[in-house]
Amino acid sequence: MKSQKGFIQIPLLIAIILAVSIAGGASYVGVKQYQNYRLELFKKEQLNLEDQQRKDLEVETLKQEVEILKKQKPQIITQEITKTQEITKEIPLSNEKLNALREEITSQFLTKTQNQVQTPSITEIVGHWRFFTAKVEDVNGSGWGSGLIIKSSDETFKVLTNKHVVKEGTTFNIKLPGNPTDNILQSSTVHRGSEDFATISLGDSNEYLKNLIAGDAYKGVCPDNKKPILGDEILILGYPGAGSQTDVTITKGIISGFEKNYFITDAKVNPGNSGGVAIDIRNNCYFGIPTYTNLSGIEALARILDIWKVMGQF
Repeated sequence: MKSQKGFIQIPLLIAIILAVSIAGGASYVGVKQYQNYRLELFKKEQLNLEDQQRKDLEVETLKQEVEILKKQKPQIITQEITKTQEITKEIPLSNEKLNALREEITSQFLTKTQNQVQTPSITEIVGHWRFFTAKVEDVNGSGWGSGLIIKSSDETFKVLTNKHVVKEGTTFNIKLPGNPTDNILQSSTVHRGSEDFATISLGDSNEYLKNLIAGDAYKGVCPDNKKPILGDEILILGYPGAGSQTDVTITKGIISGFEKNYFITDAKVNPGNSGGVAIDIRNNCYFGIPTYTNLSGIEALARILDIWKVMGQF
């Protein structure tokens, strides 16, 4: 076939057209694949964003629950803490930060709530122990001190006091707040211990004491593992000469130190307080007998006989 000058031969033209078509098709396929890749990437980014927003919302919900707990009373807080635990357990813990937040908040408020519920006010503590705090008077007028009404293991009632309060006395009048003046308890049975403590027996038939013990659950002695530690706040109940002449007088202080069988305290223990009642505020329990005050110049720190040092002797 002869070629004509100035014209493209037909077979060559067809080849060119086919090449252009193939190149165009390949280009279209490449563009389409790129568009699909971008679409998938966008979808993943959207899912990640939605997942993060969900987690942020859950954390915010948890924080709002905590704010509600802060404003509620302790009795309600205990119930709401359980509810908060249930809510937070439903949160997917794929995020370590979220898990740590849940544990921290739950632990913090459980501890705070338990402390609020278990620790009574000073008024409540005094309201209980006041009625068990006795005034011990020697009928011969040689002096007086304080004591604690207890129910011993033999089911009899006794007054626990200091040995130096009873001295060599033989008969004592025992007065209690709320006890009618015509029903003063009297006893001539005294046991003096090896340390500075003594007990005065009151028998087991007094109706006032029976009703007293039955009407208000006796809190008893602090367990050995809950004795006051350094810095704990305490109360002293008794009948100091400088205090009330008709009711108990309360002083407050802390455990300042320890010395052999004694707790040291900055709470005031004046004449007449000896033999009285020392109460640990944190656990609302009896831990010792206020015994004497050690004077050093202008400083004065009292000693409280550790009740566990004489346990088993009364």
